[in-house]
Amino acid sequence: MVLLSQVWSMDSLVQSLQVITEHMVDQLDCVTEEQIVFFIDQREAIVQQLQQLEITDVDREQYGAAVLQVLEYDPIITAKLELLRTEAKNNMQKTSIAKVQNTAYNSTYSSDNSYYFDERK
Repeated sequence: MVLLSQVWSMDSLVQSLQVITEHMVDQLDCVTEEQIVFFIDQREAIVQQLQQLEITDVDREQYGAAVLQVLEYDPIITAKLELLRTEAKNNMQKTSIAKVQNTAYNSTYSSDNSYYFDERK
């Protein structure tokens, strides 16, 4: 009986991995950084559950192709992550530059350091 539940569990885990990965790739053009992070967390949880199962050669043969198919999407997802990271980095640099410029324009001068020179008549 334990073997049947393990097979069902492996089957459902691999199927879940396929579904969430394909959904992510389908939505990749309009996905946010938070959605990718959520996907990565979900995927990691599934992989951890798969690692806890005792995988046989029959399992490898049965599910190997599906797992390889999921792994083929990794470069596409990684490229999107890099794009989002680059955009975030550029936005941070723009914010930093704007802050420096704003500070230069809005700097206040202390009256303690001001001097008034009176011309002699």
